Amino acid sequence: MRRPVRTVGSAQLSALNRKEKKSLFQRLNVCNCSMNLNKLKHLFLLCLLCGVVFHIYFYYLMVTPFAPRFEYPVVRDQLKQMSSALEHPMLDGSGGYLVVNNLFGANRLGLHVQLTDDVSLVSHCSIRHFPKVITLLRHWQTGPISLAVYVYAEDDVVGFFHQLIQFSVCYAEMQERVRISVVKMARGQRQWGVTLKQLHDIVPHLRRTNCREFHAKMESSAAILANYDSAEPYPNNLLRNVAVQNSDSQFHLVIMHHLEKAGLLNRTRAGARVYTAYVVPALEIADGYAPSDDKGVLHERWLQGIVRPFYGVVCPKCQGCVDYDRWFDLNMTLTQSVTYRDPCEPFVVVHRRTPKYDERFKQYGFNRVSHVCELHVAGYEFVALGDGFLIHRGWKTKNQFHASKEREMNDNRILFRAFKEELKDKYPESDRSC
Repeated sequence: MRRPVRTVGSAQLSALNRKEKKSLFQRLNVCNCSMNLNKLKHLFLLCLLCGVVFHIYFYYLMVTPFAPRFEYPVVRDQLKQMSSALEHPMLDGSGGYLVVNNLFGANRLGLHVQLTDDVSLVSHCSIRHFPKVITLLRHWQTGPISLAVYVYAEDDVVGFFHQLIQFSVCYAEMQERVRISVVKMARGQRQWGVTLKQLHDIVPHLRRTNCREFHAKMESSAAILANYDSAEPYPNNLLRNVAVQNSDSQFHLVIMHHLEKAGLLNRTRAGARVYTAYVVPALEIADGYAPSDDKGVLHERWLQGIVRPFYGVVCPKCQGCVDYDRWFDLNMTLTQSVTYRDPCEPFVVVHRRTPKYDERFKQYGFNRVSHVCELHVAGYEFVALGDGFLIHRGWKTKNQFHASKEREMNDNRILFRAFKEELKDKYPESDRSC
């Protein structure tokens, strides 16, 4: 039975003799020590619990450093939108390709948006080179990206869509700045043949996504094969047009997916003109050297022979219209007039009302040459930007190309001759030619 608590008043305390007071105070001290020990024990357990929670959270950050909280409703809506878009693709102008515009990424719902004065990066690739999008995101941090991805008949389409959703889980900026459209050969079909169930089967795998591992896989999985190493012709100009159409900027820069961008390109944001093609000089840097976004450092490496014009050995005329020595001396805020010389094919920032790429050009050769040629005949001025440039890691050499390159060049050369004759009828008032 519990003993009643004995209380002692001040009068009673004074009445106690010395021995009784000492005994009372000893009992009170023992009680206080017991209470302090309990408090210390509870504090220790609380600290231990906090330590366990911190270690679990720290381990989660280390294992999945790029992963946000997985939200099934968001992914489910994305899959539904993708499935709906795949059920109603469009045919291209030739009727030979199925095109799904803006399948994934910014403005997925297809709502009208106000075109911005920013410069959109426009590029294209096949599924096997899709991981290169990571490089584009890392080196193009100031504006939107529009990408057209080509799907070969032998490609794993569902696997690609799985990869696409994983991208959205691990890279939030992909949702905000990147638009992805897809293209494949129609082969007499009007649908992609991918069901909503196949897309939903992706979800259980997404819950186990390890973004650190996914990032490493993407960095290392870009295929060695070129886009042209397939029996199916690669429609690069069609892909360029699709990507331009789905960009949301007044101006765009169309590049190859393996080029890296440096510089701010501020000149095109202030006072850019519709009928001016702003040339972005392209360079390639020797293996073992990291590209720099400092024009001064780049100039030093140019003088050392570490940096040279892109395609400088493979095709000296391709970037030959840019006077690189003059460009390196050019102030970052100025521009330099560029004289067009056939068959020059510089990378240019142009307005979205620029003539489209001729989609008859496929595989290798004259696909960009023909477009720059038309800009020249149409009356465009070419001006090199002092504050922007593109860099390719590694030097291009003649032995890097696929086996059918020369045959494709010859076929497209014949097409290019016919194309130049057609430009005379298309621009009868022009006194320019290629």
